[in-house]
Amino acid sequence: MNDNAVIFKGTKNGIIVVLDENTPYEELKKALAEKTIEAKDFFKDAKTAVKFRGANITDSQEQELIDIINKNTDLSISFVINEADAPEFTKPKFAPKPPEDNEEGKLDQLISEALVTAKKNLTTFHKGSVRSGQAIRFPGSIVVIGDVNPGGELIAEGNIIVLGMLKGLAHAGCSGSHECFVAALNMRPTQLRIAELIACFPEEESGGVPQYAYIKENQIYVEPLI
Repeated sequence: MNDNAVIFKGTKNGIIVVLDENTPYEELKKALAEKTIEAKDFFKDAKTAVKFRGANITDSQEQELIDIINKNTDLSISFVINEADAPEFTKPKFAPKPPEDNEEGKLDQLISEALVTAKKNLTTFHKGSVRSGQAIRFPGSIVVIGDVNPGGELIAEGNIIVLGMLKGLAHAGCSGSHECFVAALNMRPTQLRIAELIACFPEEESGGVPQYAYIKENQIYVEPLI
């Protein structure tokens, strides 16, 4: 096995995992497992961001590699960045918080807060539409940059944000948290769940108004974001 199939590089902003482009994926998995076991004492219980570089991997393969790191170390992964998403670690710039009485910009504020939360809680980003029969399950928050079609499912222990049309099933806080929310640019889900509570939306159009759903007094409320 190539000793350089997987290389860890530490930076002040996180850990870069360099994957050899010429090594088959299954060998990369074995190499990562061995390297993480060897480096367990080095990682300890640190909380950091992880960035993959080198080999081109799919979202499901990326999740497998994250699971290997979680299994073999006490490392707490606060954020995952793929090389295709950003060339280097950077500090995000957030829009200023709007005045309390200003409803405009509420969506930007909500997304910004979600990204800040992503530094503390693992978040996955899905680019493109979620098709019928496709399900995304994640032990954190889910952000979809696209539509969720009827028959598509999003199931998250954290929040769900859809930067598009939500027409499938969305279940936030699936582990029981009442603090989670669901937000979408166009909210038309076949079924919406937060924790154990379920809400079914009417068939008529929402008018394309961005909305978010949350729990208050043990009931799901939906409010416009603008």
